[in-house]
Amino acid sequence: MKKIILLFLLCFVQICVYAQELTLSDVQNSGCMHGTRARANENEKSRTIILTKEGNILTVQLLGYEATCDIEDFIITPSVIDGSPCSVIIKVEYIDNDEDCICPYNISFTIHELESSSFRFSCWWYNGLVNLTEGEALVLEDIKENISIDGTIYTLDKVALTAKLIRKGTGESEVDIPSELSYEGQKYTVTGIGSYVFHSNAALTSITIPGSVTYIGEAAFYGCSNLKEVCCQADDVPGTGSWVFDNTPIASATLHVPAGSIEEYKATSPWSDFGNIVALSLDLTQIRIKDRPGETLEYIGKIGSDFDTALDSLRILKNISSEIEKEPLEVLFDYDDRLFFGIIYGDCAMYSDVLDTEGYYYLRTWYSPEEPHQPQSFLEGNPIH
Repeated sequence: MKKIILLFLLCFVQICVYAQELTLSDVQNSGCMHGTRARANENEKSRTIILTKEGNILTVQLLGYEATCDIEDFIITPSVIDGSPCSVIIKVEYIDNDEDCICPYNISFTIHELESSSFRFSCWWYNGLVNLTEGEALVLEDIKENISIDGTIYTLDKVALTAKLIRKGTGESEVDIPSELSYEGQKYTVTGIGSYVFHSNAALTSITIPGSVTYIGEAAFYGCSNLKEVCCQADDVPGTGSWVFDNTPIASATLHVPAGSIEEYKATSPWSDFGNIVALSLDLTQIRIKDRPGETLEYIGKIGSDFDTALDSLRILKNISSEIEKEPLEVLFDYDDRLFFGIIYGDCAMYSDVLDTEGYYYLRTWYSPEEPHQPQSFLEGNPIH
């Protein structure tokens, strides 16, 4: 068994108040909880976080935190990032040694001068909003489950409501990883691709990685000898483990990424090793309005070279003679920094038509996963070419 390398635990606490100075108490380490665990197939303790707040003192207990055996002490360094809300970052690390085993430890400490009881908390497995009741412990247990959807295996984190792809069949040449899963009435965001998922998959020629993915495990695409196209929709470059694209001919492959992130991908290994890095083509049929979960935009076509020419075309097409108002809209994805405007005219109280600054035209409609709505445009649903 190879030597366990140094682990880092990052906890982020976003407090819904102004930035404040925090102090940290001494760390209490209870030591290894059940002897050494040098074999991967032995039972593991469930990782748990317990948060308790008394006045302005927050007690944090990290139960089942794994580290190498015979650790003498842990180092915890807090820092504060100003903002609204501010962010308190707590870094926990341990001193590595020569032991060839790992063991769960309990670590507890307190944070002083913390006024808010509602904040965002994340650590090495949990990420979410918490609301504490004075004097009552909030228990956040690491609950995971492996599920199969059409032969693809995912690990679900039932606390953070995230999913990680951990196993995929080798027969498909084109793979499109979803950004979201539904399981037993609950939605999970796909945030990771596990280690060795596509290892030595000679059938794979292209893959689409959704923007929700933040990390790809080691050797995930090792030895994919026929991989030619990778579409990574993440604005922020996903982190990667070792050997992700090793023995895969990415020097002759094309990487498609958001236009505004091309330079970041070019500067980040192993993405920088792709022979061709280009902007993603826009999927103008899947535009969703930010903060309006019940609405979507149905793409009709390009009717102008910019907003003004598209507006002139819309006036003629719909015989609009009244004064026009425009309402700025935000969409879920950044389409080359283009802006979207809802068009309001006549006696309409709200917009029904949408134009963007590139001259594209859309209709407002309502989104329902159970009963998809397919509205007819003024051109009887025929896109404008």
